[in-house]
This record gives sequence, structure tokens and C-alpha cells, in this order.
Amino acid sequence: MRRFQGTVAWFCECQGWEPVAAWIAAIPFADWPQQTRLTDGQLRPAMVSDLAWHGFGEVTEELVRFFGRQLPWMPYNRLLSVVMPGAGIDPHRDQQAPEWITRVHVPLLTNKSAWLDCGGKSFNLKVGYAYEVNTEAVHAARNEGETPRVHLMIDYKES
Repeated sequence: MRRFQGTVAWFCECQGWEPVAAWIAAIPFADWPQQTRLTDGQLRPAMVSDLAWHGFGEVTEELVRFFGRQLPWMPYNRLLSVVMPGAGIDPHRDQQAPEWITRVHVPLLTNKSAWLDCGGKSFNLKVGYAYEVNTEAVHAARNEGETPRVHLMIDYKES
């Protein structure tokens, strides 16, 4: 079984990301589920995994199919992650299922000051491209820019 052992790696140029980015840009961040950050007590948009939320599953299905034509594995988890300006996601490791292969990050909205830190390096992931991310490695996100950073994330497992 091929399990991604790197940190962050460019995967491919995306096709079909534009309608997903337009869809997410039209949803007010107040409509996102909210969570209170322990470090500062502020409300921030939470990750979304509910495929029914604002039609998330339907809107992202074509993009998931695009990756299905590129990869021999099966998608089994879809998430939307938003990091608001001045906010971040603290360093952590995700515990993945034994059959997990990789997570694909698809930046939908970002800026030149939004960073994914992994393996002691900082990465500015660009819209229009997909990246493999090893979420079992210690990783964090920070947005030092003035606009939200939103990524679609898809986990893959053996088919």
C-alpha cells in the first residue's frame, strides 16, 4: 500500500475548481458552523464535513470525479477548511485510519500570506492546483493575509 510519507507535494493542476470557488465565495462566513477557539475565545468558522451543508456534496462532486480519474484510490472523506484573516490552526497530527493513503488539498480561496506549515517548512498553496498533504506529520495553518483562506480537502484510501 502506498501511503504518502512526505509533507506537502504538488499533485496536479485542477480542472473544475472555479465553480466550487464561486460557490464558496457566495456563502457568508456567518452561515458556517462556528467554533470557539480555546486560545483567544473568538468565534471562527469550523470545518465542514456535512455533504448536505449548502449543497457541499453536490457542488464538489465533479471535482472529486476529476481526481478519481487521476488516482487509483477511493475518496472517503471531504472537508472544507477555512482560516480567517489573522487566525490559524495550531500544530497537530491527524490520526488516520489504517487504509488511509493521502489527503488532497484544493485551495479555493487564498492569499499570498496564507501558509500551511508542515515538516518544518511553510507552503503557500496556490488556487488552481492540488497538493498531497501528509496530515499524520505535524502541521498547522496560518493566515496572515486580509482575506479568508478556504481549502477543499479529500481523504483517499485503498479501493
